[in-house]
Amino acid sequence: MVGVARDMPRPAPMRRLLRPGVALGAVLLCTVAHANPPAPAVLLSDPAQLAAWLRAHDATVGAATARVDAATAARMQAGVLPNPELQIAYGGFVVGGGNAGNMQVDTIGNTTNLTAGVSEMFELGKRGPRTHAAAMRIESAREDLVGALGARIGDAIAAIGKVAYLSARHDTLAVNLDAQKKILALEKIRLDHKDLSGDDYARLELETERLELDVARADADLHEATVACEAALRAPCMTPGLGEDALEHGAPLPDAGDVDQAIAARATFASSRDQQAALGFDADLARARKIPDPTFGVAFTHDNLTAAGNEPNTMLFSVSIPLPVFDRGDHDAAAAEAEAHALASEEQAETREARGTVDALLAQKQYLETEIERLSTVSIPKSDTILADTHKAFDLGQDDLSDLILAERAHRELILELLDARYDLFTARAGLRQALGLDDAIARAASGGRSE
Repeated sequence: MVGVARDMPRPAPMRRLLRPGVALGAVLLCTVAHANPPAPAVLLSDPAQLAAWLRAHDATVGAATARVDAATAARMQAGVLPNPELQIAYGGFVVGGGNAGNMQVDTIGNTTNLTAGVSEMFELGKRGPRTHAAAMRIESAREDLVGALGARIGDAIAAIGKVAYLSARHDTLAVNLDAQKKILALEKIRLDHKDLSGDDYARLELETERLELDVARADADLHEATVACEAALRAPCMTPGLGEDALEHGAPLPDAGDVDQAIAARATFASSRDQQAALGFDADLARARKIPDPTFGVAFTHDNLTAAGNEPNTMLFSVSIPLPVFDRGDHDAAAAEAEAHALASEEQAETREARGTVDALLAQKQYLETEIERLSTVSIPKSDTILADTHKAFDLGQDDLSDLILAERAHRELILELLDARYDLFTARAGLRQALGLDDAIARAASGGRSE
């Protein structure tokens, strides 16, 4: 592509015209990408699309990606050879009276010598552990990226689900308020015809005002949740279709297989194991200080003191070996192993806690499914019948207004209780996705998987 541009250059005026066009096109594409994100209801039921959106737009995920780049650069640095050393020496300056037996004049040109040499240290038993440790830290950083993206997926699902729940709650209360206002209008006619007492009508007005306050409170809660959702999603959250149906299908919970294996595969635990492996290589690197690293050198010397019988040009080959008498790396190795043991103990404790969380959420999910089934098939149909009968009895004068108000209120509470149970079930599913590492699995796929 670059070669074509060089072989066929455009005229300068054309290039000046194209550059603003390309920039404008990029801005427009970026604007479209930000203005048209996937619908929140779709993201709620398809975590893979949600992961792709957050992977491209979330700043926390971007920071974790940068840390992967930093770990990769550290791995490259770990494999770099030590720099050679250049030594230059100029000596042989006469101090004082000089040598009386020297028949020549003691001048700089007759007594000095110039030495130039290069030396290189060769590491023994250290490059392998150091590069292996750096490589494991790349894997740990990648798992941290997966964990960050998985956590953001969970946060976004929870935020969208809360908006869906509060939207459905607001709509339910609004429908109840409209129905109550219609009843109030009908009873106003009865009041005008002296078929309803003023006290009964005042009680209906009070019940209507109570519903209006509930709707206003629900509207405020929905606005607050929408703002929080948009901050988490980096996209609009209040869109059509985000209601009870989206809540019902949100946070899908596929079969995770073996629970213990699923928990062990979570990114936070995989990152911990990578860190433990890196610390093991750090311990090997520390112990390798017992192996001396020789330094080989070669030097050339030009000597002007030939009157004393010195050779004018000579070569020097040297090797120096440090003696590992005091610093043998034992303490650093012990510290690295102790830190690895601490990480392993923390992983074990957190794994047990995660298993307890999964068991609790599974029990809650089973109970909520039973409760939803009972409410939707038994309680609410029975309440519908009772409410219809109460309306008929009230119209015929067989029941008073308090019975009708109580029946209406009980029916509304059952409908809201069913909605609350569905939201609790959604929350349990979302919690299970996090505890079982299902969001991490989606994040790992979106991040390109784990390198082996």
